Amino acid sequence: MGGRFSRRCCAATLFAAALFTPAMAATQLSKPDQQLYDAVDAGNAAGVTQALSQGANIEVKDRFGHGLTPLLEAYDLQKFDIVKLLVDHNANIEATVPGGTTILWVAAATGNAAMATLLLDHHANIEVKGLDGDTPLGVAAATGQIEIVKLLLEHHANAQAKNDAGETPLQKTSEAIGPRDTVRPEIVRLLTEYQNRSATR
Repeated sequence: MGGRFSRRCCAATLFAAALFTPAMAATQLSKPDQQLYDAVDAGNAAGVTQALSQGANIEVKDRFGHGLTPLLEAYDLQKFDIVKLLVDHNANIEATVPGGTTILWVAAATGNAAMATLLLDHHANIEVKGLDGDTPLGVAAATGQIEIVKLLLEHHANAQAKNDAGETPLQKTSEAIGPRDTVRPEIVRLLTEYQNRSATR
């Protein structure tokens, strides 16, 4: 399991904090909980449903001490059908790893519009803060995820939210524009128009 994390250490994901958090001693999971994790790892939807029906704890933390619930584990493995299944079974979509980052935040950072839509439809916290104190809108705007920016604005994200450096999404995005960048200028336009509309309401 450790290898799976280390291969992703360069990405700004919700699992980044776990890389630098000492793992606790392995703990013994109950049989249903172990079956749930095994089914998640295998991408076995029927196995996930069966384990839950047999009393598996949908919020159990993994036995390797990284603090991943089955939902976070499924997202880490990019088994998005399992993520949807667990969300449909009322898994906690605000579950976090050390550092406090959620799946919505990383979906915004990596441009996963389908996942962001699923989470927003289940009322995920749109103002959750992740790395550097950026909200999903802030990180999506700065990294050029224009479809995510549009989606978050449609869900009334706070375009004035400031990160740890006191920057709004508009300010941070403007600073990130490169010489041949065509996406971030469009994001700046979207944010500016959104703020202007909000100011006139």
